[in-house]
Amino acid sequence: MHLHRQRLLGGRLIAAVLAAARVLVVIVLHVPPAAAGPVRLIIDTDAGFDVDDVGAVAVANALQDNGEAVIVAVGHTNGFIKGIGAVSTLMHFYNRDEVTLGAYKGVWARNPTAGKGTADRYVSDLVDHYPSTIKNSSQVLDAVSAYRKVLAAQPDHSVHIASIGITTNMRDLIQSKPDRYSPLDGRALVKLKVKLIVWMDMMYVYGGVCMDYVCLLAVLPDKLKRFYTKILPALFAA
Repeated sequence: MHLHRQRLLGGRLIAAVLAAARVLVVIVLHVPPAAAGPVRLIIDTDAGFDVDDVGAVAVANALQDNGEAVIVAVGHTNGFIKGIGAVSTLMHFYNRDEVTLGAYKGVWARNPTAGKGTADRYVSDLVDHYPSTIKNSSQVLDAVSAYRKVLAAQPDHSVHIASIGITTNMRDLIQSKPDRYSPLDGRALVKLKVKLIVWMDMMYVYGGVCMDYVCLLAVLPDKLKRFYTKILPALFAA
């Protein structure tokens, strides 16, 4: 029974990693061979619940090593303040401390117990025992500011977004107002700068995960479908 359980859990872990990594592969394969230069990539991840996000970040770095992608930003989406520290640990391992990092800092993140336990299956181990430049969300921009800063600096219609986690940041980005980084609101900025978004698992993204002390079901199906899928191409990787 114990061996069966280990095999079952191992199979689920492998499936989860492959599902998240598939999002990155879909992005690269979607780019025409004649396209100039590597894919400009933003990774939106809820690292901490499962190891699929670690696999996806590793794949993204491998794609950059191979000249097929350039990671321009990574954002963390759940409320656990150390989550972005785990992302920083991974990026430091690949010698990419210069990549812009951002973290969700909404209501959910202001709860001192947010994410502890369920979203800390490996985060604290990475943050506490391995080198990184960032340890928690207080050391980085909020994810929306990070994304707006990076998007404003990119060529038009050049950025690909891999959404592999809870969609707090994607919701907040599309609803963002003009700021010091861009005179455009979130909808206009995304429409101008983003070429493609690949979402991990349509049912997960649009399934109404209750976080942020407001059930995302109230904003995801209407706002994300209306503002994202109608202004630029979107793919769903199961």
